[in-house]
Amino acid sequence: MRPEALVIMLDGPAWLEEMLRNEHFKVVRRYERGVALPAFVLGGANAILEARKVPNLHGVILWNATGVKSTDLAVPLLLINSDPIDAHDVTRVSGGDERLAAKLAARFISVHA
Repeated sequence: MRPEALVIMLDGPAWLEEMLRNEHFKVVRRYERGVALPAFVLGGANAILEARKVPNLHGVILWNATGVKSTDLAVPLLLINSDPIDAHDVTRVSGGDERLAAKLAARFISVHA
């Protein structure tokens, strides 16, 4: 099966990377040129800065991010156990099971791809 989306996973646990691959996403640790898939950036606070460099960006997932107050990115943001952010389109999930949060992240990618 072909991957549905490119996930640029800047940081996060290995089990999350494996889970996203099992959901048929192409997961890389840094941006790869020439990949013609909808792109998502997943990481901590640095994901906002890195996302600006990614063509075909469809969304950003902040995982345990702190210190980011706002962004002018025009793509949906999913905040998982992260500080609130002032942005155009934000969904925030706090507390709870990290495995459930990972499933929400996979669904977010599928919906916005």
